[in-house]
Amino acid sequence: MGISGFAEMQRLQDHVMREFIEDFRGLLQVRCENPGADMTLAAEYVAAVAERLGYTVRIDHVPDSLAHQHHVRKAVNVLARIGPDADQAVILNAHFDTTPPGEGWSVDPYSGHLKDEVIYGRGAAVSKSDVMGYLYAVYMAYQMVRPSFPVFVMLTGDEETGGYLGPQRLLALGSWPAHTVAICPGSADVVVDRHGGALLWTIVLRGRSRHAAVSERGGDSVKAGAELITEFYQYREAQIPTICYGAGQANLFEMGAHGPDEHIAMADSSRAMLVLSTVVATLWRKGPTSLVDLALTAKGDEHD
Repeated sequence: MGISGFAEMQRLQDHVMREFIEDFRGLLQVRCENPGADMTLAAEYVAAVAERLGYTVRIDHVPDSLAHQHHVRKAVNVLARIGPDADQAVILNAHFDTTPPGEGWSVDPYSGHLKDEVIYGRGAAVSKSDVMGYLYAVYMAYQMVRPSFPVFVMLTGDEETGGYLGPQRLLALGSWPAHTVAICPGSADVVVDRHGGALLWTIVLRGRSRHAAVSERGGDSVKAGAELITEFYQYREAQIPTICYGAGQANLFEMGAHGPDEHIAMADSSRAMLVLSTVVATLWRKGPTSLVDLALTAKGDEHD
């Protein structure tokens, strides 16, 4: 997208920011604390916004029996789509569930308090800002460019309980194109394509020797270890290359994330929206082959 196109996108963003802020504050007023939340109202709210913006919306009601296994009272996901079928796709995934507000707030954590171009509320930084920001970014691109492949905004409500009912479930239920790239919440300061997190365990497996004639009395710890490793590899989220980018600062604690007076500056939200809308519009304008290159670049070496 050239300089003139970028300036036009900026003007469009200026035009929609008031509507974005109203929708964002409205979402902050919907309580959806995990564990133990009912995600129905939050899902219905974001689905209504997506439909108003022109998305084709699918609502996924997770069976209660499955939701209860993961400590969620009612699990509901929203999958919003713009663009035609192709063998490429972009998924933007953000979550609308939050941790409990806790104590120490100077404002009502569920008021969507706006002061000096900063919005306060539980989930303002993590990650309701990206829920609305992703929806509006793709909407803005859609106003300027005819889509050449589908973009999905996957909005889920189980980040704080593991992601099994949201992203993992939707990825398993869907049939995703061969060249798919995902974008998940991060910061507007940096684009992340390698995540530094890791889980460390010390696991001890003990076997039991046996005579070949009575093999049922033994225990093969090597076989058990191989089965355990195979099970771990089932948690690699579908082999889709993923980029972390979204609203806010790289240091979440500066925004009060998961603490009192959680907030986000509207300048940070608008900056991330402008970048994402420009990226989507550019990819749509160049056509599906550009996404193949992006997928290969994002995938790089095999990292998880």
